[in-house]
Amino acid sequence: MNVVELTVAIAILILLLLNLLLTYGVVRRLREHGTRLSKVEAGGNGGGADSLGPASPAPGTSVPSFEAAAVDGSVVSSATTSQGEKYMGFFSPTCAPCRERLPEFISFAQRRSPDDVVVIIQDGDGASEMAAAATGVARVIIDDGPGGQLIESFQVDRFPTLIALQDGVVTTNTSIMGGLPSELVR
Repeated sequence: MNVVELTVAIAILILLLLNLLLTYGVVRRLREHGTRLSKVEAGGNGGGADSLGPASPAPGTSVPSFEAAAVDGSVVSSATTSQGEKYMGFFSPTCAPCRERLPEFISFAQRRSPDDVVVIIQDGDGASEMAAAATGVARVIIDDGPGGQLIESFQVDRFPTLIALQDGVVTTNTSIMGGLPSELVR
């Protein structure tokens, strides 16, 4: 083997090793993103801190002042949610985890008084169907626009968001049903 052939062989070997190293880095990064995507598809971070950050509103936060008309004509307000245990679910018809979690939340609501559970649905295609599914077991509000009044008032930054309140104060905020206290979910 002459010097030119040896130099070419070494250059090819170096390129192959560099290619192998870069491929390893890409595969590792894809695995990390796959794990993050799985968390997001499963409904977010469960109210904890991960790549999405802490959920809003935080536990200990008082319910903001609001008043909205439910689809049945009743009024839901900060006053009606300020006494006792109340539960609020924020859903969007464009959110796949919302479509998965809404039946669970409805099942949860069926074991409570409709006055103690509020379902807020972001307006859009499919909002009426979601509202119809929850009507009768909860107070249902269709929040107008992409950043509706209640979505903005409660600083909801992801869907679904499920909030437990005690006397008008947030006790639990989560994106998955398992995040509500287990004695409440049964």
